[in-house]
Amino acid sequence: GPYAQALEILRQAAEPAEQLALDRTLMRLYHVDLGDPAAAWTAGLRVLAAAPGDAGMRAALAALAAQLGRDGEWATHLGAALAALRQDRGATRDRPSEIRAAATELAHLAEGRLADRKTAERAWLAVLDVEADAADAFDALDRMYRADARWKDLRELLERRIGVTAREPARLGLLLQLAVVEEEQLAEPARAIAAYRRALELDAANA
Repeated sequence: GPYAQALEILRQAAEPAEQLALDRTLMRLYHVDLGDPAAAWTAGLRVLAAAPGDAGMRAALAALAAQLGRDGEWATHLGAALAALRQDRGATRDRPSEIRAAATELAHLAEGRLADRKTAERAWLAVLDVEADAADAFDALDRMYRADARWKDLRELLERRIGVTAREPARLGLLLQLAVVEEEQLAEPARAIAAYRRALELDAANA
């Protein structure tokens, strides 16, 4: 419509902060009032580039991607947003939840809709970088490593999880899992015995 055209002209000469506000308005205008998902997508991506931590905008773009059949393209943009947040010292230090949220969204998109395990793995590891004991990240990586028979990676993952698990029963279970992987998948009897011994010591300490 004419109003949208006028806003597009205005944004070309605007300062970055004003451009961001105009792009938010344009995205809503195209999406809600004009029913133009392709134009809404373009405006929304401009917002995302300027404000990668905007969870509401990411959710709107995810819905548009599904509507437009652009899940693969969306994964690329979401990955760029995640990278921008991880490079932002303010977000890394003060707003780790923004990184956590974007990484989780990318992981679910990559694994669930795109069957892209490599991207999902990177995203879940990014979650662990900001939330060291994230159970959903550990569970997803554990599942992927087992499915792909990546036993050495699973060993490292289990050791990492043991190191951040405070609850004794959970640690005991993880140590037993590690021992089984060492014995049955990696054929490392000495390592398996060491893991079993750690499990027995932990169990005895809590008897």
